[in-house]
Amino acid sequence: MFGFCNNGLWGGGWWGGGWMMAITWIFWLLLIGAGVWLLVILIRRNRQLATPTSALPPGESALDILRKRYARGEITKEEYDDMRRAIAD
Repeated sequence: MFGFCNNGLWGGGWWGGGWMMAITWIFWLLLIGAGVWLLVILIRRNRQLATPTSALPPGESALDILRKRYARGEITKEEYDDMRRAIAD
């Protein structure tokens, strides 16, 4: 009745022989690998968020940025003086 499955077309049994077993192993290895990869990505992202980073470019102080903003006309003389005093305190 089911002759094509029993040692016939697929090499024995309903689910085939060794090739189906190999596909199952490959599937699980890929699934576990994807899980490990995702875990590594999440750990790296968490470390990057946890480490404090400076908002200022390297070698540039807050006073330097303030001077540049005043020179470009982004702030008025009064704002510049107020902010300079606040930085100095």
